[in-house]
Amino acid sequence: MKTAVVTGANGFIGSNVCNTLAESGVKVFALVNERSDNLRDSDNIVIIKTNSVHVEELSVRIHEDIDCFFHFAWEGAFNSSDPTIQAKNISFTCSMVKVAKELNADRFVFSGTVMEYSFGKVVCSDDSQPGLRNLYYAAKQASNLMARTLCYNLGIKYVEAAIMNGYGPGSNRNSFMNSVLTKMLANEPIKLTKGLQDYDFIYITDLANAIILLGEKGKANCCYYVGSDTPRRIRDYVESMKSIVGSSSELLFGAIEDSPVGLDVTQFDIGRIYSELGFRQTVDLAEGVARTVEWLKLLGS
Repeated sequence: MKTAVVTGANGFIGSNVCNTLAESGVKVFALVNERSDNLRDSDNIVIIKTNSVHVEELSVRIHEDIDCFFHFAWEGAFNSSDPTIQAKNISFTCSMVKVAKELNADRFVFSGTVMEYSFGKVVCSDDSQPGLRNLYYAAKQASNLMARTLCYNLGIKYVEAAIMNGYGPGSNRNSFMNSVLTKMLANEPIKLTKGLQDYDFIYITDLANAIILLGEKGKANCCYYVGSDTPRRIRDYVESMKSIVGSSSELLFGAIEDSPVGLDVTQFDIGRIYSELGFRQTVDLAEGVARTVEWLKLLGS
């Protein structure tokens, strides 16, 4: 890969993908709204502020053939209750596919979520009581299906990264991992579900490398589960985190009702990215949690 476009380039995942690509010598056109403070100063990163450029002008501004187009941009990921915003995300995704075609992109990598494959069972079941968070999952699934269809008909190799939970320095302070670790650092009691549902985490540098690998080798019209090769119960993760931190927090399993939408790992070939593309994790949970804890301490100091 010699050239790439990354939308949502200042976000947690997007910025790590941008910085990693640039370090390896790839010229990256980084699409951001306003801020670009998560991007390193690099001759290989060209920052384009999309709030001052019409979509139709992007191919003119970039004016180079692109090897891979990575799409992470998403408005309202953490405030998903507005259907108008989610509908705009679908439209914007389709527009990005068209831009990718104008730039002669070979591959289009879409940042999906494993939960888009689970929510339908809840929403479509009889007597369901779907929460508004499902609007986000529905929009992700619609974007995935429409982008996949457009790419196929435009001759672009389409690859979806079905991402589980990326974590590490720079991630959302309110994420499950960060919320639990913050309470553990304060030795506070932690209210949890029973913790019997499957879950998964992958450290941000491994996540970025996995997504880049999809941009290099991912098979067309394929979805790859991007996480560890050994998902486990939430209870197991939390107990491991407590041990790593050395916390005396009381773990109140069962204090919170389980979510009706849970991860069904049987829907995915979890090891596919490992066996098919040769991906390997380099940061295990102990090291990843330790790095994240140090970052959280700096934020709290």
